[in-house]
Amino acid sequence: MAKVNLDTASRLDIVCRKGDSFSLSINFNTELSATASYWTMKVAETDESGDFALNLNGIENFRIENNANGVTNALMNITVPGATMAGVTAGNYVYDLQFNNGVLVKTYLYGTFLVNEDVS
Repeated sequence: MAKVNLDTASRLDIVCRKGDSFSLSINFNTELSATASYWTMKVAETDESGDFALNLNGIENFRIENNANGVTNALMNITVPGATMAGVTAGNYVYDLQFNNGVLVKTYLYGTFLVNEDVS
């Protein structure tokens, strides 16, 4: 029996702190051939929840550039200001990082998203 697996998303669990600036660099080591405006990262309590603790979209939160090896558009930087992260309730969530240009929809990363409480 033959089998094909079209789910090529990779699991990456993230731990961050409420109120701290969020900055994550991901080196895909291959050209993404995509602009930042086509990316979203949604963080929710469950995979079926319609309420998002974070809903990051496009060029506001994503920057794509060449990596240190010179691979075009292989390094993605995701940033969220501390003021935005201060509005996220500490807790355990799930997330995914998805590309969608209206024709192709592809999930690249998924996993848990743990937000630790902060005193300050």
